[in-house]
Parts: sequence; structure tokens; C-alpha cells
Amino acid sequence: MPVYKLIYFACKGRGELVRLLLSIADQEFEDVRITEEAWPEYKSKTPFEQLPLLAIDGKEMSQSGAMHRYLAREFGLYGKNNSENTQCDVVLETVQDVQTEFSNHFYAFDDIQKKEDIAKNILENFFPKFLKFMDKLIKDNGAGYLVGSELTVADLAYFDIQDRLKTNIGDCKEIENYPDLLKLVEKVQSIPSIKKWLNKRPNTDL
Repeated sequence: MPVYKLIYFACKGRGELVRLLLSIADQEFEDVRITEEAWPEYKSKTPFEQLPLLAIDGKEMSQSGAMHRYLAREFGLYGKNNSENTQCDVVLETVQDVQTEFSNHFYAFDDIQKKEDIAKNILENFFPKFLKFMDKLIKDNGAGYLVGSELTVADLAYFDIQDRLKTNIGDCKEIENYPDLLKLVEKVQSIPSIKKWLNKRPNTDL
């Protein structure tokens, strides 16, 4: 059995979907969390001076999107054919667009007005458009999932970004208007291996 080690910051961010993928597959993994104080020294040891890194049997992989696709393929969570693979990619790339907005909000740091403006735009414009698109996908698919007839990395990616919205940005009232997406979230968080991870993971603001 492969030995997995995820190296990321002490937050969810771009590392949490990797943790969810490993958890749903019941894979033990070392969850290394680099502190803000330790990062300057560790930074030069990474390929592109950024995290996350995923080590599999000691061999490191960079780029979170590559990790998501690799693990999804390994664990049978990437759809059953090329069409479903591509639909998973569509969701993953769209979620990354949302993550970029979250990052813009985070990196505003002490510019309170800019931070508030970004949050307002996310909650009132960007995320509602995202929800509308995701709702169309799940309705068009007609099986209670975003892609195909069973759970895929697309569903986990959606679950992760909605889960982080409230702690990262704030409440988006529009979510209540999409019962199919709410049911999907309930479905994901009720999976025993996911529930186990959610209960034991560190409580972080990001």
C-alpha cells in the first residue's frame, strides 16, 4: 500500500480536497502542516516555492490540480469514460476559479476596505453565479451527482468549496435556493470515511 504524505499550511485551502480524497478512500496519510513561522525556511525546498506537495512513497508531486486528478484516477473517482473525465475537469477548474477569489480575499491582508469589497462581490455576484452553474450541472445530470451516476472528485470539490465559504468569506443566502446542491452536501458529509475526517481534522479559520 502506498505511503502518502501531504505537506501544506495549517489550513484547508488548496490542500483540503487532497485530504478529502485520501479520506474517502480510507487511505492513511501524514498530514504535515507548515506554520507561518517555518515557511520562509521551508520555501526554498519546494519546486516552485509553493505548497501543497504530495509525497507518494517518498516521491513528491506539486500542483494541487495534478494531485486531485491523480488521486481521483487512483481511487475510481474520476468518472467512467472520457466524457465524464472531462465533466470532472470542468467542475475542478470552475472550483479553482472560486479558490482564486478566496485567495484574493485572503491576500488583501490589512486593507480592510479591499477585503470587504472582495467579500461582498463573492457573496453577491461571484458565488451566486457559481451556484447557478453547479445547479444546472446536477439537474442536467439527473442522478443526484454533478457527474455520472456515482460520487466523483467533482462532488468532493463542490463540497469542499461550499464548506469553506462560510469560514473564509461569510454566509451566502443564495445557497438555500438550491435544494439539489444542499442534498449533495448532506450526501457527502454523511459518508462514514468523510464524517470521520471532518470530526478529527484541526479546526481552522481558512
